[in-house]
Amino acid sequence: MNRKSLGALVALNAVLLIALIMVAMLPARPAQAQFGGNAFVMIAGEVTGQARFNCVYITELQSAKMVAVMFNSANDKLEVIAGRELKKDVEAGGIPKRGR
Repeated sequence: MNRKSLGALVALNAVLLIALIMVAMLPARPAQAQFGGNAFVMIAGEVTGQARFNCVYITELQSAKMVAVMFNSANDKLEVIAGRELKKDVEAGGIPKRGR
């Protein structure tokens, strides 16, 4: 390695070190899982009657609407299993049982 290459390498390392220090000194912003001002909660869970599959329950907090989404590995697609309006369920006294 010649003197010119060594000098360039040292200068590059100095610039990278300064950049790393600057990034480390900036105040960290908390991560937010929000889109368009809406807040969502996502919970992983099992699918009733589908022992091999899991799904993600996504709830939009402001409107209290929830959907259950499952990944189908056979065709590599997300499938919406069901959707509920939790506010209506609570007002009605709970989630109705199937078959009634």
